[in-house]
Amino acid sequence: MNCLFVCVVRKEEDLMIIRSPKPEVKILVDRDPIKTSFEQWAKPGHFSRTIAKGPDTTTWIWNLHADAHDFDSHTSDLEEISRKVFSAHFGQLSIIFLWLSGMYFHGARFSNYEAWLSDPTHIGPSAQVVWPIVGQEILNGDVGGGFRGIQITSGFFQIWRASGITNELQLYCTAIGALIFASLMLFAGWFHYHKAAPKLAWFQDVESMLNHHLAGLLGLGSLSWAGHQIHVSLPINKFLDAGVDPKEIPLPHEFILNRDLLAQLYPSFHEGATPFFTLNWSKYADFLTFRGGLDPITGGLWLSDTAHHHLAIAILFLIAGHMYKTNWGIGHSLKDILEAHKGPFTGQGHKGLYEIFTTSWHAQLSLNLAMLGSLTIIVAHHMYSMPPYPYLATDYGTQLSLFTHHMWIGGFLIVGAAAHAAIFLVRDYDPTTRYNDLLDRVLRHRDAIISHLNWVCIFLGFHSFGLYIHNDTMSALGRPQDMFSDTAIQLQPIFAQWVQNTHALAPSLTAPGATTSTSLTWGGSELLAVGGKVAMLPIPLGTADFLVHHIHAFTIHVTVLILLKGVLFARSSRLIPDKANLGFRFPCDGPGRGGTCQSDVWGTISDQGIVTHITGGNFAQSSITINGWLRDFLWAQASQEDLKSIMALRFPRFSQGLAQDPTTRRIWFGIATAHDFEIHDDITEERLYQNIFASHFGQLAIIFLWTSGNLFHVAWQGNFESWIQDPLHIRPIAHAIWDPHFGQPAVEAFTRGGLFGVSSLAWTGHLVHVAIPGSRGEYVRWSNFLDIPPHPQGLGPLLTGQWNLYAQNPDSSSHLFSTSQGAGTAILTLLGGFHPQTQSLWLTDIAHHHLAIALIFLIAGHMYRTNFGIGHSLALASLGVITSLVAQHMYSLPAYAFIAQDFTTQAALYTHHQYIAGFIMTGAFAHGAIFFIRDYNPAQNEDNVLARMLDHKEAIISHLSWASLFLGFHTLGLYVHNDVMLAFGTPEKQILIEPIFAQWIQSAHAFNAGRNIWLPGWLNAVNENRNSLFLTIGPGDFLVHHAIALGLHTTTLILVKGALDARGSKLMPDKKDFGYSFPCDGPGRGGTCDISAWDAFYLAFIGMGVDVLIWTPCLGYRVYVLNFLAWVLAGID
Repeated sequence: MNCLFVCVVRKEEDLMIIRSPKPEVKILVDRDPIKTSFEQWAKPGHFSRTIAKGPDTTTWIWNLHADAHDFDSHTSDLEEISRKVFSAHFGQLSIIFLWLSGMYFHGARFSNYEAWLSDPTHIGPSAQVVWPIVGQEILNGDVGGGFRGIQITSGFFQIWRASGITNELQLYCTAIGALIFASLMLFAGWFHYHKAAPKLAWFQDVESMLNHHLAGLLGLGSLSWAGHQIHVSLPINKFLDAGVDPKEIPLPHEFILNRDLLAQLYPSFHEGATPFFTLNWSKYADFLTFRGGLDPITGGLWLSDTAHHHLAIAILFLIAGHMYKTNWGIGHSLKDILEAHKGPFTGQGHKGLYEIFTTSWHAQLSLNLAMLGSLTIIVAHHMYSMPPYPYLATDYGTQLSLFTHHMWIGGFLIVGAAAHAAIFLVRDYDPTTRYNDLLDRVLRHRDAIISHLNWVCIFLGFHSFGLYIHNDTMSALGRPQDMFSDTAIQLQPIFAQWVQNTHALAPSLTAPGATTSTSLTWGGSELLAVGGKVAMLPIPLGTADFLVHHIHAFTIHVTVLILLKGVLFARSSRLIPDKANLGFRFPCDGPGRGGTCQSDVWGTISDQGIVTHITGGNFAQSSITINGWLRDFLWAQASQEDLKSIMALRFPRFSQGLAQDPTTRRIWFGIATAHDFEIHDDITEERLYQNIFASHFGQLAIIFLWTSGNLFHVAWQGNFESWIQDPLHIRPIAHAIWDPHFGQPAVEAFTRGGLFGVSSLAWTGHLVHVAIPGSRGEYVRWSNFLDIPPHPQGLGPLLTGQWNLYAQNPDSSSHLFSTSQGAGTAILTLLGGFHPQTQSLWLTDIAHHHLAIALIFLIAGHMYRTNFGIGHSLALASLGVITSLVAQHMYSLPAYAFIAQDFTTQAALYTHHQYIAGFIMTGAFAHGAIFFIRDYNPAQNEDNVLARMLDHKEAIISHLSWASLFLGFHTLGLYVHNDVMLAFGTPEKQILIEPIFAQWIQSAHAFNAGRNIWLPGWLNAVNENRNSLFLTIGPGDFLVHHAIALGLHTTTLILVKGALDARGSKLMPDKKDFGYSFPCDGPGRGGTCDISAWDAFYLAFIGMGVDVLIWTPCLGYRVYVLNFLAWVLAGID
C-alpha cells in the first residue's frame, strides 16, 4: 500500500516535471443573456429603483444622468458590471467615429481644402462659415484664395495632406465610412451585451488581452498605417511637393493596385518583397528612410521617416504581443512578473496588484488614464518640436492650439486617474483580504509619503520663487549685474544642456545612419524656414529656462501632492474611519452633505436620497476622548501612555490632541487655535478671563513696539529734519533699503534725520506745550513744560472762568508755519477752516477739541456702575464705525500740517482706515456668530431682545435682501440708461439727479453766522480752492453714493444673515449639540451652513472691499456685478 502511494505520488511529480497540463479551451461567452426590451429603454431610470419612481425634486434629473453611467450602483455582480463597461466602450467608439465623420464632412462641405492644398503657405485653413443671419457673418474673415470663413486651428488640413487626401470627394467618402463604422460600433455594443456577452473569466484573462491589444490593435494597426503611408501618402505627397496640380495626381487606389506606377517613383518596388525575405532591407531606403530633421519643403517630418517609424513599432508590438502566456503554455505570466519583483525597498514585490487590477475596473481605469494622460502630454511636446504633418510648423495658431489641447487633455486624464483610484479605494478595496500587500504597505506609510512630498513642494516653492524675488529686487535696485541671468549670475541647466548636446550629436555618434538629429530644437546653427516663416530653429537652454522649469517642477509636485493625498486619504478621513462601511459611493459623495475629508476627490456625502449629516454620530463619539482623536481622526495609533510621557515636551501645550498629530497640521492648527482659549484643554471660566486679560497686554506691547519701530525708522533712516523745513518740496522718507553688499550705507543717501479721558487730556497738554509753540517758531525744550507758560496769562483764565481769553489773538492768515511771522498767542480756539499755508486744521482748534473730549470722557467714565451701585451698564463699542468716520474725516478735515498736499498719503490713510474698519466690523459679526454658537442659551434668553430678533430673522433678512435688490436694480438702471444714451449719441437724455439733501447739508455747514461770532475761518475755507473742505457734489455723486449704499446694504445683509443663521442651518437644526466651536468649524470639517460666519466673512469683503473701497477711486459700475453676485449668494434661500 505504501509502495502504491509513493508510486502514485512519484508518477504525479514526474508528470508535473515533464510537461504542463494541457490547457482547456473554455466557452467564454453567454448566449442571449439579457432580452432586448424597448419598454425598459422608454422608462427613465430603469436601472435604479429609486430613480424609476419618478422625480420629487430637481435632484432626480441630475441623478438620472449621473447614475446611468455609474454601473456599480446598478448591481454588485462584477460580471454584469464588466459587460456594461465593455458594451459602453463600443458606444464611446461610436461617438468618436461620429465626431470624426463630422470633421471630415465639414472639410468636404464647408472648407477651402482644395484651395489650401494648392498654396498652403498663403491660404489659411477654414472649414467653418458663419451663415448670414442678423449680421453675424461679420465673423467670417478673408483666409486667402477668395474664401471667407473662420480660420481653424485643429490641424486637420495638415493631417489630410499627410494622409494623401487630394479632393473633397475623398473627404466625403471618409465621412461616410466613419458613419458606417459608428453604426457598426453601436451594433457591436448591443450584440456583446444582449446576444453574446463575455463571461467574467474572459474579462480577467489579462495575458490574452495583452496579446490582442499589443499585437492586434497596436501592432497590426501600426502596420496597416505604415502600408497606407507607403502605398498612398508617400507617392501623393511627392507629387504635391513637386508642385503637381492635385487634380492631375493619380487616385489612391491606382497606387495600391499598380506596382509599376509606384516603381516609377520608388525603384525598389520593382523588386517586390525579395529584399525583405533576403534581409537586404537597405534596398527599401528610397521610401523607408532614417534622415532625421524636417522636410525643407513642408516643414514637417519626412513622411518616409514616419513610414519607417510605423513599420518599426508595428514589428515591436507584434513581437510584444507574443510575450505573454495564452493557450500554448509559453511566455510570461503577468502575475508572476509582478510578484517576482523584489525591489530594494518594497521587499515582497508587487504583491496583490494583479488581483486588484483584475477585480476592480476603477483601478484598471486609473492605471490606463494615468498612462494615457502621460502619453498625451508627451505628444503635446513632440507636436511642436517634431511637427509630424506638412505645413504644421508654420501654422503658429494651430501649433499653440494643439499644444494647449493636448496638455489640457493630459491633465484631465491624470486627474481622472486619481479620481478613479480614490473611488477604487472606497468601493473595491478590501483591507481584510489585502493585508500586507504593496498597496497596504503604501497606505500604512501614507503620512510619511505625504509629509515628504509636502516638504518637497515647500522646498521647490521657496527656492523657485526665491530666485524670481531676488531678480525682481535686484532689478528694482538697478543692479542687473547681481541678477540670475545669462549675462550676470548664471544658473545654466547643465543636465538639460547635456541631453540636448547628446541628441544634437546623435548623427555622428549614436545614430550614424541618420543625416541629422531628430529635432532642430536640440541645437546647432540650422534654421528651417517655409514660405518666409520660421518652421524650426534651435532652442538653446539657459538661466531663464532653469528658472521657468523649476516653477513648473513646483506646480507639478503640488499637483501630485494634491492628487496623491486625495487617493491615499480617500477611504478614511479625520472624521470617518472607513467610508466603505457608511454607504459612500465616492470619497466625498457630492456637495451640500458635509465635507468630511482632508483632501479628497469630490466633496462628501452618503448614499441614499435622505440628507444625513454623517459627522453627527461619528464626531460626537470619537471627539470626546484624546485617544479617539488620535485613532479616528489623526490615524496615529498612539496610546494614552504615549500621551502622558510626551505631552509635557511637545507643542502645543494647550492641546494634547494637536501635540500628538504626526503631520504638519500640528504646527498650523497650533498657531491658529493658540488664541482660541475656549477650546484649550482644562479651560475654566476664570482662566478664560485671565487669559483674555493677559493677552490684551501682549497686544498693547505689540502696538508700542510698532510705534517704537516707526519712530526709530524716522529717527535713524528718516529725513524728518529736512522735511519739516520744506514740506512742500521734500518727500517724507523713513525707509532706506540696505545695500546687499553692505558697502557704503544706503542711509547716507538721505539727510540725517484711564485711556480716553486722561490720554486725550495728555495729548492736549502736548499740543499746548510743544506743538503749538513749535509751529510759532519757538525752540521747544524742557522749560516749555516747567518754566514757560503756554499762554501769557498762565492758568489764571482757567481758574477765574475767563476761558475766552485763551481764544483771543489767534494766528493770523499770514502766519508762516514753524516761524513767528503772523503768530498769535491763543491756545484754545474755535476758528474753523484750515491754516492757509499748511491747509490743515488749526493746531489751536485741535487742542481745544482734545481738551473738550477729555472733559466729556472724564465725566462719562463716572457714568457706569462700579462699587457704588450707581451708573449704567456698557453694552457695545462701535470701534469699526469710528474708524470708518476717521477715514472720511482724514481727507475732508486734514488734521496734520501739509498732509492735505501729500495726495499719496491721503489716499493711503483713507484706504487704510476703511480696510481696518471693514475688518473690525466684519470681526464684530464673526464674534457675534461665535457668541450664538458657544454662549447663547435660548432658555435663559427667552423673550428678550435677542430671542425676538431671532424669531423674526426671516423677516429681517428678506426685507434687507429686497432693499439690496431694490438698490442694485435702481442704481445699475441709472448707469445702464446713461451708458445707452451716450452710445446712441444723445447725451442730453441722460438722467442727472442732483443730491439736494446732501447739498442742503453742505450749505448748512457753510452758513456764515457772522465773522466775529464762531468759526470765522469756515467761510474762508469754503471759498478756498486749494483745500478739500467743500467739494462740489452733483449727479455723479448721487449715482456713486447709491452704488456705495448698495455695497453697504449687501455687506450688512451678508453679515447679519451670517450672524442670525449662525446657530442653525438647513442641514443642522442646532450646531451647539454637535460640538461646534464656530458656525462652520474650519476648513476640512464640512461647510454645513447656508451663510455662516466664515462664509459671511469672505462674502462681506466682496461687498465691502470691492464696492466701498474700489468704487470710491475707480467709479466704474462693472464692480456692481460682483456686488450683485454677493447679494445673490447671501439672499438665495
